[in-house]
Amino acid sequence: MNPVAVRALIVAALLLPAVLLQGSRSRGPDRTVVGPASLPESVGVWSSEAVPLTDEELSMLQSPAACQRVYTDPRTGARVQVLLLQVGNTQNAHDPKICLRGSGYRLVRSFNRRVDWANRTGRPSAVNVAEFANGQSRITLFSWMQTATDTVADMSAGLKWEGIRRALRGLPTNGIAVRLVCLPSASDGSETAPEAAIGLWRSIDGSLDLARLARSL
Repeated sequence: MNPVAVRALIVAALLLPAVLLQGSRSRGPDRTVVGPASLPESVGVWSSEAVPLTDEELSMLQSPAACQRVYTDPRTGARVQVLLLQVGNTQNAHDPKICLRGSGYRLVRSFNRRVDWANRTGRPSAVNVAEFANGQSRITLFSWMQTATDTVADMSAGLKWEGIRRALRGLPTNGIAVRLVCLPSASDGSETAPEAAIGLWRSIDGSLDLARLARSL
């Protein structure tokens, strides 16, 4: 094959992912669907404190909007950090495990699983479960991205390739990333039970309807 033609094919191959993802984004105008009021102040017995992200943090995460709260159950001391992060494109998605590693926690294990509580549809959806340790402190992190059609569990570097595959298949590459962090208990510092975080999220999404919110992007 002519060397010029070979170079043209290589350039086209390199540009294809960007073109596909740009085309995916251009199907509709960018909208901000996550805001300060997206998460409720209280859920049953759970009270919460707003922990808004700064403009610098949003810029680093390449996100147009986010909502973050730390919920506390006064009966048990259980604490759960909940973050909703609007993701304009999978190429800009941020791996939440990096933040905990940067806070001094060691990743013990990470795996994907299908659950029926990621959104209110009840359909089996993929989420990532990561367990961390820092001395005697233990933390469990649940994370996933809800798109208009399904969930994406892998928020690591592999998500960029997943985004390209999704664009090739005509699937959405934007969505809302969710992070549930089981923080140390406010009463004795023990790990908040993952079941408590799951129950809290079920109650939150009962009114939030994450899947519907993602479809409005």
